Amino acid sequence: MTEGRRVVVVGGGITGLAAAHGLVEAGVPALLLEGSRRFGGVIATEHEAGFLLEAGPDSFLARKPWAEALCRRVGLGDELVAAGGGGAFVLSRGRLHPLPEGLTAMVPTRLGPLLRTGLLSPRAKLRAALEPLVPRGGLAARRRSGADPGDESLASFFRRRLGDEASRRLVEPLARGIYGGSAESLSLRATFPRLGEIERERRSLVLGLLREPRTGGAAFLSLRRGMGSLVERLLERVPPELRRAPAPVAAVRPAAGGGWEVALAAGGSVPATAVVLAVPPRPAAAIVEPAHRELASALRSIAAAGSLTVQLGYRRDRVRHALRGTGFVVPADERSPLVACTWASSKLPARAPAGSVLLRAFLDPASARDDDTAVELALDALRPLLGLEGAPALRRVHRWPAAIPRYEVGHLRRVAEIDRLLGAAPGLFAAGAAFRGVGVPDCIREGERAAAAAAAFVTRAGAPGSPSTAAADDAGRAVPDGPPAAAPVP
Repeated sequence: MTEGRRVVVVGGGITGLAAAHGLVEAGVPALLLEGSRRFGGVIATEHEAGFLLEAGPDSFLARKPWAEALCRRVGLGDELVAAGGGGAFVLSRGRLHPLPEGLTAMVPTRLGPLLRTGLLSPRAKLRAALEPLVPRGGLAARRRSGADPGDESLASFFRRRLGDEASRRLVEPLARGIYGGSAESLSLRATFPRLGEIERERRSLVLGLLREPRTGGAAFLSLRRGMGSLVERLLERVPPELRRAPAPVAAVRPAAGGGWEVALAAGGSVPATAVVLAVPPRPAAAIVEPAHRELASALRSIAAAGSLTVQLGYRRDRVRHALRGTGFVVPADERSPLVACTWASSKLPARAPAGSVLLRAFLDPASARDDDTAVELALDALRPLLGLEGAPALRRVHRWPAAIPRYEVGHLRRVAEIDRLLGAAPGLFAAGAAFRGVGVPDCIREGERAAAAAAAFVTRAGAPGSPSTAAADDAGRAVPDGPPAAAPVP
């Protein structure tokens, strides 16, 4: 196979690394191009003064098997650790209230804990408890409006099923923590499609969820030395001669003799038979726009939110709160700069030195333009809630602009359009958090599927008599199919 008959992967985040690793495993010539000076994207682990700091996701959803499977395949099985339990909290009217036990997919399935919670008023508890009696429905008004006949916002869905107050107090903060957006705009079909199916099949969410199969074990997993150890191990498995950084890509365009030309921002180009775009939608749009304006426009239609985190290290005796559990989320109507706060040293082992705790506050990115302001906002919000005394021993701020894709109403329609346009560009594939889920397992699956599809395309293109524009296998196409895991959610 010649140098040109290879797959170029654009983007060295976890999706691109998974794709490059899959190609190396399959023995397919590949080249991984990363625009910044480091690989890993939003996954980055730092060590300072005995604290283990995650700049991005600190764990991944265990029931989605692709991240755990990759960790075991690259020899990190012994490094896997379970995130601690103990429940999470919701900030309501200035106080932290435990999430009701029995909450499944944001739906309260146990009557006792629902009636005892301080999160809801008596009237709201009664309304939520009557969910099994609520009839099916909800899409008729949307069909009449013409917005999207097959979709509905999370807020609209849960208001129908549980009532307005339960939707605002329980659903909104959790959805906001996962997707960085409002439940008023998030798509039910793209985020929690199974809930819509349960309503159609069984009418009641509560009764339907009680019949769903139960899985044991930890809900979230991580790595003992941090998520960055997965990036390090993947880089060990992708030889240095098959990866370049920094190597920003300016454009991807069809080559005159067939295949693709990957133009580098620094000058020059790289030939490829297939290209995997493993970058967020807006950078991907800029890369394809010179040759595929319609595809660029479709990619830009996927919205994204930024992420701002403030990590604070404290001596344990300077924090009065017990910190039992994993942290808390914040409803939008609390008018707080906080979106959520993870008690990192309670959630995962070895995150803080003995006698210390690590707190990770998620803020609205628009609330602070500079890091000092972000730290002060976090401290002002957390002091009365957690009983913080004095100055923190450690403070660290991480920002990720447009890092969290927002699956807004009509997301599946937008993804289907991207899929159609990719089908008209044989050998071009797109993968990442923008399509199937924002969690680490989803990104790994996206990268591995795109790699398999690109490898199959390259093999066909190199076979005698095979046209270079043979239709690509759709295994790497963008087809969302389920709720993602989230970094901000405790």
